[in-house]
Amino acid sequence: MWLPNFGFLFWEPINDSEACRISQSDTSERPFFISFTLEDSLRVRIGDSFFNLPETTQIDQQTSQNTIRIQLEKNDKNRLKSLQCKIISNSYIRASQICYNSITKLFSFLSFKYGSPLAIYSLQAFDEKHNAKWRCYPQFGRSELLQIPLLTKFDKSFRIILSIYREGKNTRSPFYSFLCFYKILEAFYDHRQVFAKSDKIIKDNNLDIKRRRRRITREQLVLSMSLGLWPEFENMAYGKYFNLIKSDYRVKIAHILPTRKGLDWVNLDDFKLFNDFAALSNLTDLVSKDIINDELEIWQKFIDDGIVTL
Repeated sequence: MWLPNFGFLFWEPINDSEACRISQSDTSERPFFISFTLEDSLRVRIGDSFFNLPETTQIDQQTSQNTIRIQLEKNDKNRLKSLQCKIISNSYIRASQICYNSITKLFSFLSFKYGSPLAIYSLQAFDEKHNAKWRCYPQFGRSELLQIPLLTKFDKSFRIILSIYREGKNTRSPFYSFLCFYKILEAFYDHRQVFAKSDKIIKDNNLDIKRRRRRITREQLVLSMSLGLWPEFENMAYGKYFNLIKSDYRVKIAHILPTRKGLDWVNLDDFKLFNDFAALSNLTDLVSKDIINDELEIWQKFIDDGIVTL
């Protein structure tokens, strides 16, 4: 089992699929309702937040092109649980993007002012004209039987690599998870100390073991939800992929504030950027996982052949 970071990439119809199809083919301007369900990320509670809301509140927020009517809704404990936005747009994705960019701008200020997390758990979209509904939320795979691996005694450097992978999986932030998985590739391609020990054992024992020369597959692009964004990544060598994200994507997130002329400011509240990095994080996760698995296979072979003991 492998679980992706869904971001807000995967939408599914929740009522009449035919109504959803008709809605998607309609390019006219019409009312959409976009609902944001919040989560208290510290206590892992859906439909909850740090903020008390004695009564349902309605505000209007003006963007450069639209007026968004926002209704703040409370849960049974009188805390802010969700927001519903009404907007005129020509598609549910476009409406979601405009509302998301507006809402997160407000959330970022509130999070700073009160020193509290304010996170979005899921979205729902409703096209009033066609009675079409979609939702986008984290989905979970089947549970698996826990099997404690025999190979648990790693050296310090490899334990650090595994800890970075766990950090990448534990966060909901696609930006942080991308940087975690990127660091694993960086360890493999730019800092070989972690993998040099197995290289030395292979050389010293004259073993006929070669590391796999891997390329990105279509399956990986589909699983990571990257195929529609970067079809050109298909069949790309892992080393080339690392160099590409090192120069084009790592810099963007590692240096959010421009360090030289010609670089843009990076807005982490942007809907498209959030989704792009959710997909990129998923793909980098799959690539880094292959590299770790290949290393584990090599060490397992050392153990099976009696060359090393753990």
